Amino acid sequence: MTDESKDYSGTPEKEDVKTFTQEELNQIVSERVNKVKANEEKAIAEALAKAKAEWEESQRISSLQGEEKLKAEFQKELTKAQKTMDTTSQQLADVQRELAITKAQTQLATLNLPTDLAQNLLGKDDAETAQRIQDFSKKVNELVTAKVNEAVARGAPSTTNANPTAANQQFAELAAAMRVH
Repeated sequence: MTDESKDYSGTPEKEDVKTFTQEELNQIVSERVNKVKANEEKAIAEALAKAKAEWEESQRISSLQGEEKLKAEFQKELTKAQKTMDTTSQQLADVQRELAITKAQTQLATLNLPTDLAQNLLGKDDAETAQRIQDFSKKVNELVTAKVNEAVARGAPSTTNANPTAANQQFAELAAAMRVH
């Protein structure tokens, strides 16, 4: 390897750099511009179609007489109100779900359990969620207890009668044995 190729400054070697001809750059830019134009044209066409439909409906209503005109205007306002109500209902449902997740996270944190599982434990209501969290907590505690009992049964070292001086000596001997001269 030559000195020129040992560039440790973080800049890539010359052979790793991709170069483009002017024609290739023009092609890439042209493709991207065409894609943006297509998206904008689609959005404009949709907005025009919506505006035209609203204008035609407005013209239809204005051509009606008396009671028919009132019915059409009422139906138009009713449709608009229904859309607003649907949007508001969805927003309310989203807020309620976030609130339920926050409550579940609080309950999990209180039990020293991971809070990122909250949305997986949600029930139909607060009571069902609380029951699921309690069941989950019980299962986690059972698993932890079983693992601790396994470790104890394997003869995990006892720390109550340990001699810190002997342990330090053993550690020092092990560290010395692992040193490379």
